[in-house]
Amino acid sequence: MVMNTTRADFGPRFVLLLIALLALVIGCSQESQRPSKASPAAYFEETQRNTTLPDGDAIKPGSVQDTGDGRLRYATAKGRKMEVSYRPDGDGYRYTGVKEVSSSTAK
Repeated sequence: MVMNTTRADFGPRFVLLLIALLALVIGCSQESQRPSKASPAAYFEETQRNTTLPDGDAIKPGSVQDTGDGRLRYATAKGRKMEVSYRPDGDGYRYTGVKEVSSSTAK
């Protein structure tokens, strides 16, 4: 007895393999597009670098520092010192309570 194997016999397996491969590729590419979560300061700088403040000012690149108590301090392009509170939120952080700090308060 000779078995007649046709392409139709492999159809469902091939479709499942193709779906699994596509899911893997799509899942990996979305993961690589997420900002790095190396530190709260690095994450803030990476995700907020294009943010413009209401008065047209912007975050100065390389100025973000973690105070170690759930707050970040950063300078603006116009030279102001700012502070924002943060807390972990899912894959990133949630920022609240942005305020300007005096030069004597900023470290």
